[in-house]
Amino acid sequence: WNSGTTVLDQKPFEISGPTIAVPPAPRVLSVSLHRKHFQAGRLVRVGYRLERRADHASAALVRCTTRRGCARSQAVLHSAVSAPGQAGRNTLRYHLPAKLKPGRYRIAVWTTEPDHRDQLRLSATFRVVR
Repeated sequence: WNSGTTVLDQKPFEISGPTIAVPPAPRVLSVSLHRKHFQAGRLVRVGYRLERRADHASAALVRCTTRRGCARSQAVLHSAVSAPGQAGRNTLRYHLPAKLKPGRYRIAVWTTEPDHRDQLRLSATFRVVR
């Protein structure tokens, strides 16, 4: 007959302390561009707002591959830039690669800090024209 004990009852019991949640990285509140149409190789000023100071605010460029919206996208190689960010309004100067094809692109902005959780990326869409 069964004694009422299982294999799990035979293992040593370990007590661990409470786990402390990793704090989130600073949040990007908004992203904006100074224009909506650019030529390849030109300078783009990306404005963004942070809720608090960040060690690194990064931006990367992706090409929208669908006709409507930006549901599918393709990363543009060697397009990531980073700069320290202060609380409130910030501006990032971003040089578009010279060999971009005409079409729709999106710049995504996010923050990173060591020993912090990643936050969602915010982005702004624009067009590259000839």
